[in-house]
Amino acid sequence: GEGEKLQEFLFLSTKKAAEHFLAGLDYDRWASTGRVDSGMTGRGEDFAGKISNAVSSNSTQFSKEICLFLLCGEGRVDLLEKGLKYLEGHGASSSGLDYLRVELELLKGNYSKAFESFCDKNETGMIDENQAVKVRQIARICRKWGKCELALPWLSGWLKKYPDSPDSGPVWLDRAVNAYRSGKGFLSESVESLTRARDLLGPIPAIERLENNISLTKINKLF
Repeated sequence: GEGEKLQEFLFLSTKKAAEHFLAGLDYDRWASTGRVDSGMTGRGEDFAGKISNAVSSNSTQFSKEICLFLLCGEGRVDLLEKGLKYLEGHGASSSGLDYLRVELELLKGNYSKAFESFCDKNETGMIDENQAVKVRQIARICRKWGKCELALPWLSGWLKKYPDSPDSGPVWLDRAVNAYRSGKGFLSESVESLTRARDLLGPIPAIERLENNISLTKINKLF
């Protein structure tokens, strides 16, 4: 319900600043506030509307980005786009906003534009260990676009550097899925990736489904 969503929002909006403070790091960016009268404020009739209004509130930059992530999760293309335009129009920039800009194009079904936007902001092999969400994003883009093979260099490059990272399991699974859907010539890459994913994630349903699909493919010699 709305109460649970609001609790999640409040937790996430303070988490980054608290982590930096406890680690003795500079946390001014995460704790800084700012408000510019934007015309976005108003009485939101539903939870998404209230969260949208919070983007222009006197809150931290990180809190505002969390608002946009929640709107993205709700699939509210209109409010997400409005919020992005507002923040970017007032000089905000961050990797989180770059990520959301790509998600916006995905929600709109503009897969080629999402791919181009991602590539404009990221370089193959240059994504950090704590940014697995980015390589997973390019994997999703290419699956939705029907060009799964285009994500493989990104996935392979990241996994070569971080094969056993805490976030590597899902990335191995993404590589397995994208390789499998890439068709002939990629089956061995899919099998290798799936083995690594199982080692890290265990026999979860997504892995078992792909294992069954690969078995059927081998039996029917489709590739």
